[in-house]
Amino acid sequence: MAARALVALVLLAAAAAADKDPFRPIKVPGKIAEEVEPNLPKGIVTEAAPFDALVRKLLEPYEKDFEERRQAVAALDPARMKAAFAAMAKENADWRKRLARVEADYAEVFNRGWMEASEKQRDTRKLAAVLVPFYRTLLLRNRAVAEAASPGADALASPDEELRRAAARALRPEGGASALAALLRAAKDDASPRVRAAALAALLRWKISEMRAAPVAALADPAWEVRALAIAILARAKLVEAVPSLVDALAREKGRLRKDIDDALFALTGIKMYGDAGLWRDWLASNGEWIAAKAKELADALEYEKTLEAWGEEGPGEEGDEEKRKGHTSAFYGITTQSRRVVFVVDISQSMKDPAGAKPAAATGGKGAYASPKGDTKLDIAKWQLHRAIEDLPDDAVFGIIVYSESYKAWEEDLVAANARGKKKAHAFVDGIEGNGTTNISDSLDRALDSGADTIFLLSDGDPNRGRVSGLDALLAELLGRNRMLRVVIHTVGIGEVEGSAFLKELARATGGRYVGFR
Repeated sequence: MAARALVALVLLAAAAAADKDPFRPIKVPGKIAEEVEPNLPKGIVTEAAPFDALVRKLLEPYEKDFEERRQAVAALDPARMKAAFAAMAKENADWRKRLARVEADYAEVFNRGWMEASEKQRDTRKLAAVLVPFYRTLLLRNRAVAEAASPGADALASPDEELRRAAARALRPEGGASALAALLRAAKDDASPRVRAAALAALLRWKISEMRAAPVAALADPAWEVRALAIAILARAKLVEAVPSLVDALAREKGRLRKDIDDALFALTGIKMYGDAGLWRDWLASNGEWIAAKAKELADALEYEKTLEAWGEEGPGEEGDEEKRKGHTSAFYGITTQSRRVVFVVDISQSMKDPAGAKPAAATGGKGAYASPKGDTKLDIAKWQLHRAIEDLPDDAVFGIIVYSESYKAWEEDLVAANARGKKKAHAFVDGIEGNGTTNISDSLDRALDSGADTIFLLSDGDPNRGRVSGLDALLAELLGRNRMLRVVIHTVGIGEVEGSAFLKELARATGGRYVGFR
C-alpha cells in the first residue's frame, strides 16, 4: 500500500505542478457538432477515411488526459478512489445524454425515410457517423480507467456500481481470506448482476476447491448473464458433483441456457440427452456412485487445486441438433436458436439494394404474407428472413432489431415481448426499412451487446468500414474480449462481398454461434 500511495503522490504532484488534476472533469464542448460540421465531406460518401479521420481528430486532445487518469487511478487508495469514480460517473452520465441525443436525431432521419435532397438529413447522418463513435469511445476510455483500478476489498461495499465492479476485478488470492470472503459475498448478494458476474469471474483466480460452491449457487441467480457464466465455469472446472444441480437448472431454464447446460453436462459426463431433464434424472438415479467416484478421482489427481485464471475466450458450444433438443424458438437464414432473448442486427447499407445472388432455403415461419420475399435484392431477402424469424418467436420471448449503415437505429430502446402486438409493430418497422449508407458494424454491435440479449444475429454484406473500430483484427479482438464474461452467442450471416468473410466466421466460432454465407 505504501508503494502504491507513493506512486499516487508522485502522479498527483506532477499534475499539480502543471496545474492539472488527473481527475478534473474532461470537458467536451457543448456544441461539438459545430466543430465537426465544417469538416464533413460533401454529399453522402462511401469512403470511411474522412469520417474516421474526424473521429481521431476529435479524440486526440483527450488521449493524454485518459492515460494520466489511468495511471493515477491504478495507484490510488480506496478513499481517494471514491471521489475519482464519482467524477467519472458524472462525466459518463453527461456523455450518455449526448450520445442519446445523436441517436435520437439519427432515428428521426430514419423514421422520415432517406431523402437525399435534404441537406439537414445528410448532415444529421454524417454527424452521427462521427459523434456516435466519438462518445462511445469516451465512455470506453473511462471504463478502461475503472478496470485499471486497485481499490481493495473495502470498495465492494461502495454505493457506486462501477467501483464495486473494479474492486471485484482487482482482488487476487494475495489478499488472503478476507479477499476471498468479500468476493464470495459479492457473487451471491450484490444488488447488481454486473457486479455479481465480475465477482464470479474474479474467483477464477482462486483454487477450484476454494471457490467451487459459488458457481453452483449462481445457477439460481435471477440474472441470465450470471447463470450463463456459472454454467461455463462448472464445465471448465470439471465439477462433476455439480451434475445434479445442473440437471435441476435444466428443468427450470427456458431458451438458450438450456443448450449451455446440455453442453456442460456433455463436457462433464460424455453423455448427451439433448436437453431432456427427465432422461437426465433417470440417469442420475442409477449413476450417483459414478459421479462420486469421478469427483474423488479428480480430487485425488489435484484437479481441484488448480485455478482457471488462464481461461480461454471461447463461448458456448455451437448450436446444432436442434430437432433433438426439443425444437427451436426462431430461425434466421437457416440458423436456428433456442434463445428467448434475441437481437437481430441487420445491414441496410447502399450495397444491400443490389440483386441477391441466392435465396436461402425456407426452413420455418413461411406463412401467409411471409411465404416469399417481395423483391430480389439482398435487402428484400433480408427483410423476408427477418419477418419469418419474428413470426417464429414464441410469445414468452423478448427481442430487438437494430439496423445499421453509417450509424445505427434501434427499433425500440428495450427488448420487446414477442406477443401479437410486439410482432405487429416489428413487422411494420421491417416493412419501412430502406437501404443507404456505409457499414458500421462496431457501433451497432456495441449497442446490441448492451441490449440484454443472450443471442445476436448479425447480417452483413460488407466488412466494417465505418465506426469506432473499423479494422477487422482490432474489432474482433475487442468484441471477443468484451464478450468473454457476457457469454452472448453471436450468429453471423455474410452475403455478397463477404460471403466468405473470415471476420464473420471467427466472430461466430469464438462466441459459440454459427456462420452461413450466400452469394
